[in-house]
Amino acid sequence: MSSERFCILLTKCLGKKKEKKFMKSSTSKVEILPGTLLLLLDVIKNSAPPNQLQFVLETLDQEDVEVTCSRDDFNDISRDEYELLINVPTCADRYQIFMNKEWMQEGQKMKVGDYVEVYDKASAKDLIGILRFRGHVHGLNGIHFGVELVYNKGQGHSDGMFRNQRYFQCAPESALFVGLHRIRQHKGPPPQRQSDIAGASAANVYSQYGKENAYGLKMGDRIVWISDEGPEAGVVKWIGLLPDCRADDDITVGVEFDHPVGSGTGKYRDQRLFTAKQNHASLVPILGLMKEEEYRNESRPDYLTEGLGEVLIPHGSQGVNSRHKPLPEPDPELGIGSLVEVMSTKPLYGLIKWIGNLPDQKEPKKLIAGLEMEEETTAGTDGTFGSHRLFNCPARKGLFVPLYKCRKDKRFIDDRQLRIQTSDRSINFGSTETPDLPGTVSPPTSLENISLICGKGRGIQGHHNSCYMDATLLAMFYFTTVFDSILHRPKILSDIQEYQEVQQVLKEGIVNPLRRHHYVRADKMMKLRKLLDKVGKIPGMMSEEKDPEEFLNLLLNEITKADPFLKICAEDNQETQHTYFYQLIMEKDERLVLPTTQQLFELSFLQIGIKLKEVPSCLIIQMPRFGKDYKMYKRILPSLELDITDVLENAPRECIICGDLAAFECKECYQVHGAGLNTIAFCDGCKKTSHQHKQRVNHRCRKISVPPAYRDLYLSRKVSEGRPIPIPREKMELFAVICIQTSHYVSFVKTGKGRDAKWIFFDSMADRMGEQSGYNIPEVCECSEIPRWLSDECYNDIMKYPEDKTLPEHMRRLICDAYICMYQSPQVMMFK
Repeated sequence: MSSERFCILLTKCLGKKKEKKFMKSSTSKVEILPGTLLLLLDVIKNSAPPNQLQFVLETLDQEDVEVTCSRDDFNDISRDEYELLINVPTCADRYQIFMNKEWMQEGQKMKVGDYVEVYDKASAKDLIGILRFRGHVHGLNGIHFGVELVYNKGQGHSDGMFRNQRYFQCAPESALFVGLHRIRQHKGPPPQRQSDIAGASAANVYSQYGKENAYGLKMGDRIVWISDEGPEAGVVKWIGLLPDCRADDDITVGVEFDHPVGSGTGKYRDQRLFTAKQNHASLVPILGLMKEEEYRNESRPDYLTEGLGEVLIPHGSQGVNSRHKPLPEPDPELGIGSLVEVMSTKPLYGLIKWIGNLPDQKEPKKLIAGLEMEEETTAGTDGTFGSHRLFNCPARKGLFVPLYKCRKDKRFIDDRQLRIQTSDRSINFGSTETPDLPGTVSPPTSLENISLICGKGRGIQGHHNSCYMDATLLAMFYFTTVFDSILHRPKILSDIQEYQEVQQVLKEGIVNPLRRHHYVRADKMMKLRKLLDKVGKIPGMMSEEKDPEEFLNLLLNEITKADPFLKICAEDNQETQHTYFYQLIMEKDERLVLPTTQQLFELSFLQIGIKLKEVPSCLIIQMPRFGKDYKMYKRILPSLELDITDVLENAPRECIICGDLAAFECKECYQVHGAGLNTIAFCDGCKKTSHQHKQRVNHRCRKISVPPAYRDLYLSRKVSEGRPIPIPREKMELFAVICIQTSHYVSFVKTGKGRDAKWIFFDSMADRMGEQSGYNIPEVCECSEIPRWLSDECYNDIMKYPEDKTLPEHMRRLICDAYICMYQSPQVMMFK
């Protein structure tokens, strides 16, 4: 460990994540945030520029992610600093603490007995307390601080226990265990202590350790220790404080057990405390023990049984009461195919693929479950137990556990049960509730206080590669009703059986809470993903990376059977095709350095030779790119308005020369009279005049079909006013842009109507709380500059940035990473 070099990232960088996909090794890029902890792997020298060093580091918050950066991008930290920072839950908090040198020094200097101030999230106040514990806690990395609250009894979470392990003793609900991000040293004179606190110190409770103590335990007593595997009986051989403990710490008991427990011999850091048989000795906190005679009694003191959970007697154990509790009964609803959680110190999730007795199992009544876990485990197999194959799964994902230790995966149980198990659910997705919201909720209309929808913990929380769905749903429903028809259509005979369930989860579990409370927790999204995985034809909806168009097709076409938005026909064939979105397909025009979606949309329709039969309520356009690997254009500028007049079949259009009602269009005149499809429309007279030119004499023109009623109205107005009448243009407004960068989807969304409406940027995985067993923190940011960035006036400003990385971050993501642009017609929406 001494050779390890720990570091902290100071600037945002791109890292490479090595994954195994389809049995082949692939590498994808991920964004690494400032505050990420790193381990230095290598230093390499670049040939260009000469002698510049590049540092290769591995992230400690994510698995198999490496980042190559310059020396200015990170800072070295000591092992002690690493231990203090590793359990600070978010990168942003970690970075803030590291940059505050006074805070870091306090973290290194604070010792047991010091007065401290702890930030309490529930009351949003700093509470004064005494530091009772500083060190590692079971099952978690890094240094934790255990604090006894002095003046705020009842605002803590325990009496000194954490995760069923005791670290100190104090009054009930008067202890808090926190990381460095929530604790600071108390400055100034010590506060006046209350009299009832003064006598609560462990130093006043314990006396004459070797003879008698507050728990009535003495040398030679027979005791029972409730271990993780069950009760173990033994004899007390030593009682006292460990050599490096303070008086405020718990008394420790040295026990010689009847059966082998661990690898102890009665020594502690090369100091002999007592003598015992090899592998039969252990040092146990006094609160983890009870006298054997008390264990045999049916009525045991509450303080001995509280929080110990189920008591199990391992096969063949002796020396303890034979009237033990029976084996817990497994959940009768669990079976092969059930999604379950394994009860452990951290959440472990899997799918039951086998149930039965293991080979040579001595307790046939104790059913064992064979699980395929969501993530690889160190003890995992490929479904084999010893030399016996019991089921098939990927290597290191197979796990065998007692069936009674499995319970239904809390991420998918119904909402009534979720409310009962709030504390359990918060382990996976955080404590902010997002209960279902029945009825119909309209999108927000008043955005005067933009802070209500912006900040951390806003939007949709991401989980397990859900960003494609998070970004798409927020764009579809947050501030527009263009997709709302799928939330209200009654079920018909041709619908799938689960139609109403999908509709209810989408409407009441996701859309309504998003619009009303501006937040949707990931467990609600997991409900939808589970349903889509069940009914859809696309495998892997629960955990794999997907594209927005896959999700849209599944939701709109296969499940809700929504009316297709687009009706498209070929110029030479009036057969109509129906679709939900349009992929821009074209030959690249090298003259377009910074193309707009208007230009690419028109170019695609022109080259393919197609028309829209009618104005759509919604137009979803896919950019000319394929995933993260290929982009036809380095940058694309989403047009705030999309003029579709010239791609509409039977739509009135102006003659490019005289402004009169056009009767013909000539595709071969594209770029002759200017840029855009509006330059290829001519009235009868101007068509003849323009095509007398020798270069255009052989052009083939196509007649524009205009509804007779409109033609008659136009001609009558022209005669009465004595001049050509302006012809209205059909325009659609941009309301969302979904972007992809290094396999991660985000979205920009318009929060109202009109050119001056505010925009937001949404990332469902902007930050993270905790490590592998933690959860993502979504974020919504205001992007007031978007209307300016996408205006004609800003075109030249963007061209001044030759390198993408020099662009402002949100501008870069908007114009370099655009994947899908969504447009709507407010007029047509009212009738759809």
